[in-house]
Amino acid sequence: MILIIGQFRIDPAKMADAQPVMQAMINASRAEAGCIFYHYSVDMVDPFVIHVREAWQDDASFALHVASDHLRHWREQWPRLGIYGRDLQRYDGAIVRDC
Repeated sequence: MILIIGQFRIDPAKMADAQPVMQAMINASRAEAGCIFYHYSVDMVDPFVIHVREAWQDDASFALHVASDHLRHWREQWPRLGIYGRDLQRYDGAIVRDC
């Protein structure tokens, strides 16, 4: 399993423009083979911080995601949408336990 966990920031003046683009990215990513989950969520203290949580079945499915047209399109939109401060970490081979 591959986990991607982190956050990015959005210019407050661009949030309304960013929401449909984020929704399209989420929907396309969730439809990919090997996607276990794909979430963006707004921080409760700072509403212009977006938390990212992704889980991929394996390295191959994550590699396909990284090479996807919708990810390329999403990244191309960042300057227009005022997205900055991206800080994501990848975790490989997670042992999953209920807590």
